[in-house]
Amino acid sequence: MSRTKNPYTEQRQRLICLLFVLHQMPRGGPRKREVIEYIQREGYLNISPEDVTPYMSQVEPRWNTDIAYRRKDAVERELLFNAAHDCWELTRAGGERIEIIMNACTAKRFDVRECYLWTKHLKKGLDPDYVPSDKDAVRPRPSTPEELEGLV
Repeated sequence: MSRTKNPYTEQRQRLICLLFVLHQMPRGGPRKREVIEYIQREGYLNISPEDVTPYMSQVEPRWNTDIAYRRKDAVERELLFNAAHDCWELTRAGGERIEIIMNACTAKRFDVRECYLWTKHLKKGLDPDYVPSDKDAVRPRPSTPEELEGLV
């Protein structure tokens, strides 16, 4: 049985958001705080109340931690530099990768409507022809404690 990877996971949605933001920001290795502020200012992510609640071991909003983990993923894939502490700068490979993704979005090979973490602003940035519609994926609701209890 063959398994295909879901190209629309939350991790991938956040990683693409991060790469797009770094592609848009001036070069020079922005810091984490600048990247987070840019995402907020541009309104690129649908931030829900659960995204603002910190993880148990953190004090920052959960979505900030999730973006930081996507930075780590990008560094491991050599899409971001790791030469200095808190340097969030695209490598050449990272710039090429986001260009490929943007082209795939424009050509409709990657459907921005499937990305429920993205706002219409990010979707439009990646696909200039994007128009909000009822075909846009909706974020799944969080599981209730009762639903999770049945899993254990």
